[in-house]
Amino acid sequence: VIAAETSNSYSDVLCPDTRALKAALHISLGLAIAQQITGSEAVIYYTPEIMKSAGISNQSEQMLWALPVGCAKLAGELVSVPLLDTQGRRPMLLIGGAMQFITLFFLSLSFLYKWGFASTIVFVSAFMFFFEVAAP
Repeated sequence: VIAAETSNSYSDVLCPDTRALKAALHISLGLAIAQQITGSEAVIYYTPEIMKSAGISNQSEQMLWALPVGCAKLAGELVSVPLLDTQGRRPMLLIGGAMQFITLFFLSLSFLYKWGFASTIVFVSAFMFFFEVAAP
């Protein structure tokens, strides 16, 4: 009965009338874009290539060393879901985003100074963990 009384369209969603709805739209679009440009799915997809660049030449070992990255992603999800209720989304986004930046910075240093594959695995896994903390 209520749906028949009002007519909604996509323009109501994409061009909201009130300032609060415009802010909510901008925040939600910004979060969606930020989540996609962090490159977490590219890290998952290219983990074997990253391991190859870190010095692991055997393909089966590359796939084996991709396992800690997936486990870190799962651990981040398991940690972030309970924290979301107690801490809220904003602090988790800020802390997780800052830690993603730090881990990617150290990952680039590990490639630049050739710290070895162990540091690569640690930093890639830490990046995936903090990505899940920032975006549960």
